[in-house]
Amino acid sequence: MTSPSAIVSRLSLGQTLLIETNRELLMGTLSYINEKHLMLELDNARDVKTNFTYQSPQMLAYQQMKSIKIVADETAEDSSDMTTESDEIKQNVYKEEEIKLPNNKATSKEQRDHSVSSKEPCEGFSIQLSAMDFQLLQTQYDSLVYITQTDQKYHKAVADIRSQTMIGLLIDPLECARHRKTSLIAVATPNSIYLFDILSLGKVFKELRSILESSERPRKAMHYGNRFVDHFKHRHGLDLSGIFDTFVAYCLVTDEKTNKSLEQTVQQVFNISNVYFKFDMEQNINTNPYVRPLSAAYRLRIAKLVAFQLKLYDHLLHEHMLRNFYKQCQKFSLTLVHNEDDYDVAQQLHSKSTLGHDHIQPDGNWKDVLASN
Repeated sequence: MTSPSAIVSRLSLGQTLLIETNRELLMGTLSYINEKHLMLELDNARDVKTNFTYQSPQMLAYQQMKSIKIVADETAEDSSDMTTESDEIKQNVYKEEEIKLPNNKATSKEQRDHSVSSKEPCEGFSIQLSAMDFQLLQTQYDSLVYITQTDQKYHKAVADIRSQTMIGLLIDPLECARHRKTSLIAVATPNSIYLFDILSLGKVFKELRSILESSERPRKAMHYGNRFVDHFKHRHGLDLSGIFDTFVAYCLVTDEKTNKSLEQTVQQVFNISNVYFKFDMEQNINTNPYVRPLSAAYRLRIAKLVAFQLKLYDHLLHEHMLRNFYKQCQKFSLTLVHNEDDYDVAQQLHSKSTLGHDHIQPDGNWKDVLASN
């Protein structure tokens, strides 16, 4: 299997590429290559499926691409095909002569709004992340702080984590709960990622322990909370609290009680290729969590998982669990703005006004459910 970096390095500026994503089939001229972050920029990009031409360069993250075809290359006689997935994934093959590009350009507002910088709903439960989303995630990865002793880095990390209202939490390894010792504790904040090397630190010190045991601030997003609680209790004697379990949340919003790991859930919800979390096959990386020193690639994989843990929490809570609440907020917020009668609006501002109350409806029997639990 060709590595992502090898695929990107084979491309050259000025080539005309045909790139397939889950939503689009983009043709354009390659104008920029970021080999470090595996990102490409296309000039004069056109979606062959909808015949929409983008008015600005389109930045694409490697993880968005299902296949890449070099349609025209002034430096080579023949075009070549490259795929960003393993051979197990069925790909559509596009031949140059089969691509027909109509001359007219779409200019409707709806099509202009359909840009790569916005999240797009995919089939079923999944969504398509934008290039901007991946850039923000990359910023988190670049801020990774690896902590092996209780020095200034450690205390700055603890202070930052304590100031958050919500964090992403990951233990490596987690699968066996209490039955394997802790190698790493990973924490994601909206802007940073911290990896606490517990093998090097020797134990979970009181500053970090107090954060993990707090039931209020910060709360912790994790996947399979029962394993976390079991691990921390039997390995470190601490009582983990303030839990938001994305496995439970996923089961509730999908009504699907199927055991899925964090990685599997992230791949399904955000429509991400399994390549994203895999190691580069050309690098000889030791995947034993207890071997030191830990490679940069191993640390990056943990950073990706814990960053997506926080993103998964945010998506499940705000896009699904609170969806009806946000709809009611939106309806209530519009109860005054469209009234052109200034006097009538003034009359509705008194303390006993019931304007808009009809838009505030309980979501089922939620009071009874809360009372019974």
